[in-house]
Amino acid sequence: MSFLDRNIFELQPLEVRKLLASVVVDGSHILQISALSSPSTVVVNKISNGKIVVTINGVATGPQLSLGTGTGAFNKVNIVGSGGSDNILVNGNFAYD
Repeated sequence: MSFLDRNIFELQPLEVRKLLASVVVDGSHILQISALSSPSTVVVNKISNGKIVVTINGVATGPQLSLGTGTGAFNKVNIVGSGGSDNILVNGNFAYD
């Protein structure tokens, strides 16, 4: 049998992978929170330095954020839950749309 007759690819099963949550501000200045593992607890809160922090399941996720329309700042919030029993809290200690 020549080397051209052999299968050069070996397929192996992948390990179980967990999709990490995504916290980003898009080009329209919308804070996008998505790819939550199920079920998740999400808290969006203003901290003492005036920045906004997103906490997912007790862990601060992503950078400290600012309100507004400047680079990296947001003025709207969009959270896509996992479709499970999520707990989502956006504290009222800052203004947003």
